[in-house]
Amino acid sequence: MKTNFIRNRLISVLMLVMAGLLFAQDDKAAYDAARGIDDPKEKVTALKSFVEEYPESGNVYRAYRLMYRAYIQLEDEGGAVNAVEKYLETAPKGRRGSAYNEVAWNLAESGLGLEAANKYADMAVEWAKSLNRPRTLRNILDTQAYARYQGGDAAAAVPLQLQAMEGNENNPDMLGRLAIYYAGVEKYDDALKSVAKAALLGGEGEDVENLKQWAKTAAGDNEAKALIESYVRTAVKEYLGEEPTENHRQRCNAAVFLAKLNVDTDKAAKWTREAVASIDAETAVTEMVTYNSALATTAFYGGDYPAVIETAARVSDFVEPWKTEFWHVLGQAFEKEGQTEAALNAYIQGLLVIKPDKVKDAYYTLHKKTYGSTEGADEKISATAKKLTNFTPGEFTGDDKNSGRVVLAEMFTGAECNPCVSANYAYQALGNYYPRSKVAILKYHLHIPGADPMTNTSTEARYAYYGQNSGTPTAYINGEKVGGGGPPVVTKNRYVTYERIIEKYLANQAPITMKATTDRTKDQVSLEVQIETTSSDALSGITPVFNAALVETDVSYEGGNGVPNHEFVVRKLLGGGEGTPLEMNGNTMALNESIDLSVVESELAAYLDEYAKRPGTRLGSSGWRQRLDKMNHDNLAIIVWVQDKESKAVLQAYYADVPAASAAR
Repeated sequence: MKTNFIRNRLISVLMLVMAGLLFAQDDKAAYDAARGIDDPKEKVTALKSFVEEYPESGNVYRAYRLMYRAYIQLEDEGGAVNAVEKYLETAPKGRRGSAYNEVAWNLAESGLGLEAANKYADMAVEWAKSLNRPRTLRNILDTQAYARYQGGDAAAAVPLQLQAMEGNENNPDMLGRLAIYYAGVEKYDDALKSVAKAALLGGEGEDVENLKQWAKTAAGDNEAKALIESYVRTAVKEYLGEEPTENHRQRCNAAVFLAKLNVDTDKAAKWTREAVASIDAETAVTEMVTYNSALATTAFYGGDYPAVIETAARVSDFVEPWKTEFWHVLGQAFEKEGQTEAALNAYIQGLLVIKPDKVKDAYYTLHKKTYGSTEGADEKISATAKKLTNFTPGEFTGDDKNSGRVVLAEMFTGAECNPCVSANYAYQALGNYYPRSKVAILKYHLHIPGADPMTNTSTEARYAYYGQNSGTPTAYINGEKVGGGGPPVVTKNRYVTYERIIEKYLANQAPITMKATTDRTKDQVSLEVQIETTSSDALSGITPVFNAALVETDVSYEGGNGVPNHEFVVRKLLGGGEGTPLEMNGNTMALNESIDLSVVESELAAYLDEYAKRPGTRLGSSGWRQRLDKMNHDNLAIIVWVQDKESKAVLQAYYADVPAASAAR
């Protein structure tokens, strides 16, 4: 009798577990299907059905988040505000502060629910003040100022934006908004100074148009040209210095600004030609893009459209979708040359992430002119976005460089970081393409902008090592910094950018060779490393530092940004964030390290406990969504590398798998 009772209880428990698993699978499938719908009206309907059918799902708040954005697309103010309220009610407490800021900005930007936008902006400011993080507070003050202005109170927006500008003096977007607020209270001298600087630092076409319009308002049509030239030359002089810098990047920024305003155009063309001529194999990809983009832009404003097309072709794979000025200029040049399909494709690239009116109008106008209507235009944008999101890099077919180099690709990321999505997927593609004998990958998780259970003492220490001011996502490839991320549609762009840097380093002989072997006895992992210089003076002028990282090669966890899997997650750095000074004894050296996995897990658990108690930490009512202080002992590896302490250049790296738990002696 007792046996039957126990058996029946076990069956009941098993049935409940299976039901829970089925619920989780159905829940996720239903949510994924709803969020994959492009049409906003259909998406709202599907999301409503989802929250009604799965009211206890952990994806409910995400569904309301997608819902309010779809309502904004539909310009349905009531629907948007109601969905925002539901989103904030159901979001985990740890997300609500940043969520207040998010919804305030989106509502203000759409011009819908402005009363609610201001209310949530105020709540976001109070949240930011409680964190004692000045940088976060300044960014949220920028939102508050925008909400005030959109609500019709430019006078209130000005002092708020001035507070937001502290530490952001060279942020063109913030400067452009400050200029608009100044113009809103008719302080045209301040507005013209601010907007000139914004346009010079890379602001979009709106800044240039505002500069022209406000100059006419301030001086009249007859004197506007002279006034514009005065502000333009003053801005360039302040930017380049009394003795003009020879920094090509700064000169290119100034050249584009001059070309757009038709001021000193010969000088502008000269600066961009000199910048492009300076490009060599060691030039950073970001510099290559900047120089060629500037040359293409100055050529466009000079009327040399074939030169625009030829120059842009050298960098178009690396230019991000939100560099809409580039795509608009390229599309216009193709149109001038009668290359209609190429022009449409260029405009599409500029509409994949943001949709500025200038590019949107050019695209739909040309589409209608070519095909008789705009029917099918949106589908072409969607098809391009899908292709770029789902791209695969192919297969690594062999090594034609034979340099012996193993490139170290580090990434600072976060499971709550929305711009990190494309960077994470691009690194995923790198890991799928390159063998570990060519590229070793490390991902350091951080609490940016929200709590991430894969963060630990080591990842924070490594962030401090690189300056602690780069944000996420930021990659360091062999120590070379490259920022930038975005939604999934930017994945291919991020991949080709990283790939170009990797290929540059793979082509260069490493100054040292490394080999690492691992062994395991239960939870004890031993590491042996052999290091050898390739020549007697290989480390001349270098202060070598040895580093070793224990990584978990695959972690399943879905945070706020929706990325479900994370590869090569750093769990511990053996020498801390800075590594251990390497004292070479001749040309060879052997190192031995040991790791107790149970100790590592205890450290991870202690860190999560400590972080949860930090002032300002916001977790859900039940704490961490998943603690992740336990590692999968079958999915571990150790990556070792030697880095120059001063330049942070990585000299060589090596990847070694840790024997699985079943192989432990």
